[in-house]
Amino acid sequence: MSLEILPTHFGYRGDYSGHDNPIKTFELQGSNDGSTWKTLSVHNNESWSGNEAKSWPIPDGEDYFHILRILNKGHPNHLCCSGIEFYGHTREIEPEVTGGAEKGPWASYDNIDMCGQGDTEIIGDWKNSTTIEALKEICEKKGYSAVTVSNG
Repeated sequence: MSLEILPTHFGYRGDYSGHDNPIKTFELQGSNDGSTWKTLSVHNNESWSGNEAKSWPIPDGEDYFHILRILNKGHPNHLCCSGIEFYGHTREIEPEVTGGAEKGPWASYDNIDMCGQGDTEIIGDWKNSTTIEALKEICEKKGYSAVTVSNG
């Protein structure tokens, strides 16, 4: 089952490690494809009191989303989050299915270490035996969550 949410409020628990580096300037954004984002809530120079959790309403919500993100827009240049909660109205949606797995957007990342993480299938000499597109199809068909390749 897949759900999407029309968010009406969200709660955020900052850095509970005691390092006092809460996020201050950020946006809550929603998307349905992972490429196009709509800003739902803008926060500038938020003040925090220690290990505090805060919540905010999301004004004028009218759109449903199945991807939400916090986009840090200032110092500190990292995101320390002990928890996040979204509230609103949900509805079930029919997932786009390819070979038994839900189909989502593909993204490319550099310099990550995924050795042995999650579903594992090793395809030796992949550069000479297959293509990235074929690897994506294998991933979708078997319901894997990612494809990781290396130069080695």
